[in-house]
Amino acid sequence: EGAAEGEAQAEAAPDPNVKQIAKEVMEAIEDNPDLAEMKENIRVDETPEGVRIQIVDTDGRSMFPSGSAKMYEWTQTLLKEVANVIAPLPNAVSIRGHTDGAPFRGLGGYNHWDLSTDRANASRQVLANSGLDQARLANVTGKADRDHFVADQPLNPQNRRISIVLLKDSVATAQGWKREAAKPEPAAAPAPVEPEPTRSNVDGRGAQAPVSSGN
Repeated sequence: EGAAEGEAQAEAAPDPNVKQIAKEVMEAIEDNPDLAEMKENIRVDETPEGVRIQIVDTDGRSMFPSGSAKMYEWTQTLLKEVANVIAPLPNAVSIRGHTDGAPFRGLGGYNHWDLSTDRANASRQVLANSGLDQARLANVTGKADRDHFVADQPLNPQNRRISIVLLKDSVATAQGWKREAAKPEPAAAPAPVEPEPTRSNVDGRGAQAPVSSGN
């Protein structure tokens, strides 16, 4: 019976609702005056994998300094708002970093693969610190310059982005992720039992005498 209950608690989550998630993300941005100018940096769409939230660069506003995985403060703020929306949802999450097609080579051979992976992981850290349960992470990967947002424009700034995908359960399972069964609530501790009064702490009238608690 216990095993059956565990299986029931770990049953598949409903597929994420793209319209509802997009609405909540955009409302969170609109309600935050620090993000009023960043609507153009958010894309929410539905893919065969699930719902994809993308934080993209635009002309004049980047999420990270060039060649760096240390994000700007506004990127952190934006990711925190995204975390507030997706943290209550049950779906597994995939986080992916992307770069554009501009030639890039850093010290020690540091390249597009390294940079996109480090940016994805930096985003994971902010999401986790903002309330996203890391048990929901299916993967955190760098896609380098191999999956452009604007396929025929490799230098388009929108190709530099972070993708946060709320996966359908069937997709998450195929990628090797397993949903953890909900842990049962701990049983409440029994109420303490008051001791019966004894002869030593009852006065001559049958009433309980006050007991000294010390200095």
